[in-house]
Amino acid sequence: MRRFFLAAAVALTAGVSPALAGYLIVRVIFEGTPAAPVGPDGQPLPPTPGSPPAGVRPGGEGTPGTPGAPGAEVPPKPDASRSLVVVMPVIDQFQQTFYPKFTLNNVLNPKWDVIKHRFGTTYLFADGATVQLYTDAGKGKTTEAAIKAQHVAWGKTKDPQKLYDLAGEALAAGMTPEAEAYCDELLALAKGKPTLPAEVKRFSEVYAAVGPKIKAAAGQPGTAADEWKERLNAQNVLTRGHYTLIYWDAGGDEVARRLAELEENFRAVYLWHALEGVALPVPERPLVAILPPSVKEAWVMFKAVDARRIAADGYFSAEHGVLVLAPERMDDVGQAFRQMVKNVYRGTVTRADLLKGVGPKIVGPPRPPAGTEPGAAPPSAPGTAPATPPQPELSASDVARMMTLAAIDRYQEHQGETAAISREATRQLLAAVGTLPRHVDLPRWVDSGVSSLFQRPRDPVFTKTDTDQPYMTVATTTGIGAANFAMLKYYRDLEASKDLNSKHDVLLRNVLAGAYFDGARLGDDIDRPANPVAATTLVPDPAAVKAKLALKLTQKAHATAWALTYYLAQTKLKELYLFYAELDKLPRDLPTDERAVLLAFGKAFGLLTADGTGLDDVAVKRFADAWTAYMSSVRSSSLDVAIEKPTPPTTNPPNLAPGATSGPPASGSP
Repeated sequence: MRRFFLAAAVALTAGVSPALAGYLIVRVIFEGTPAAPVGPDGQPLPPTPGSPPAGVRPGGEGTPGTPGAPGAEVPPKPDASRSLVVVMPVIDQFQQTFYPKFTLNNVLNPKWDVIKHRFGTTYLFADGATVQLYTDAGKGKTTEAAIKAQHVAWGKTKDPQKLYDLAGEALAAGMTPEAEAYCDELLALAKGKPTLPAEVKRFSEVYAAVGPKIKAAAGQPGTAADEWKERLNAQNVLTRGHYTLIYWDAGGDEVARRLAELEENFRAVYLWHALEGVALPVPERPLVAILPPSVKEAWVMFKAVDARRIAADGYFSAEHGVLVLAPERMDDVGQAFRQMVKNVYRGTVTRADLLKGVGPKIVGPPRPPAGTEPGAAPPSAPGTAPATPPQPELSASDVARMMTLAAIDRYQEHQGETAAISREATRQLLAAVGTLPRHVDLPRWVDSGVSSLFQRPRDPVFTKTDTDQPYMTVATTTGIGAANFAMLKYYRDLEASKDLNSKHDVLLRNVLAGAYFDGARLGDDIDRPANPVAATTLVPDPAAVKAKLALKLTQKAHATAWALTYYLAQTKLKELYLFYAELDKLPRDLPTDERAVLLAFGKAFGLLTADGTGLDDVAVKRFADAWTAYMSSVRSSSLDVAIEKPTPPTTNPPNLAPGATSGPPASGSP
């Protein structure tokens, strides 16, 4: 399937109005702010058993080494990764006044830069100190627009193979409704074609069988939800489609949104399998998801449901088959942003209105504190009442900031929920239908690889060049079947730095044996043994060197596990699921034996010696060479962004359109 690729991005400065390319990247900066770990009673949490190691923030794609986990130390300053980043596909860009029906006024109704996006209309704000804007250097068309244009062009040829490819591209771009529509069209087209490409024929046979089942609700009523409701003393239960959601005080809109997201991911997983020619069984009863009332309760519930790891804003309990979704981001940066936007939604100001481009009334520029105006009386003497603070009048810049933060809030909400559901709900689904073992202690690389296989990552990957220039790698699109851009970035960086074993068969054996996860736990790079001389060399900060090594080893363990799983899923999916079936035969609830895992892998992929007692060296080398060659060809829908240093805030109104002039307000204007 074809992948879209963008290579660079450029910064937008306040007051400049270039034509936006396909995407706007918005970065909210928290550099220098203290970490705000969240846990029971609001106290710092110790590392959770089975959770990411200290220094790792919950958030699937960021699991290998992004800073800020509960129990971790405050990262050093400055730290570009203490940022919240969202990517907004731009539908349209234009300039207009805040109140289009009234006369232009440079203070009370100025002309401003505005964009339309999937969640509404936003007047843009950027001050360089707390909010930065970047745009890609493409040709002004989003992936979604390009795919829709290709579908229109396809209508002139009705080529089954092209529509098959287009359905896969739409799915990989996160366009599940469009992908489903294309699959429906392809199935209808296939019925009238006596000859079809082999992969289209396999798809049509599978989709004809599973399509009606995934479109309909679960056939049998669920029983587990009532038991969990009573056990957790929950207030509400709602079933729609293939999921039952247990919740407390969540609003109707949020409940509907969560169930819709679960169902969309459910369909995406089945569409992808159908395109791969695999008929994944459809569960007869609804799957159980739990939405705790707070992040604090989500942490507490982690132990209550016997979950093992948290690597996203939610987790799956294989022991009980239930999914827990946090009500908001669980990491410290996400929590810091929540505190920021709480000050935006006050009084009659709502996010829904701000997303429509409707904000509070512009009153004028902020007034200085009393006593500081030209010709004002001197400040009060010590011991007397303090001077009055600045009046809370709202300028156009203030209102634009509120609108921009509301848009960021909606996008970060969407990105976080999508990342958690695509990771954890997919694991729940695969376990429910028997594809993934539930009661076997999966090898760490298997667990990590399958978790990141379907995940649509939430956060960028932050890196630095040799000259200490910080970069962030962001995805323009994410979807089921696409390469996990964050894991691919880690893998490619390891390749570039020659930190992957050059002997491909050794690299493969190390992954299968779980050696890289052991190395990350012990601080040992098995591909680069420690140099005795270098180990005694004085360094400015030994702790920093140790932390950097731990970060690299953690990234290496996760990236290689994902890379192997991704290759197998793309080229040998049936054999991969046969391997999981072999693992399911191992003793339950006991640590898996390394030799047993190797034999199970060899049996599933035809790599055993003639007597079946071990792996065949020649077959393993051939297999490993094919794997690494394939990974060199994988492309990513991501782009690298050189991060600008925060600048001191300016008193000039950001994003004011050039040439705007002031004038007397029209009658009836704000």
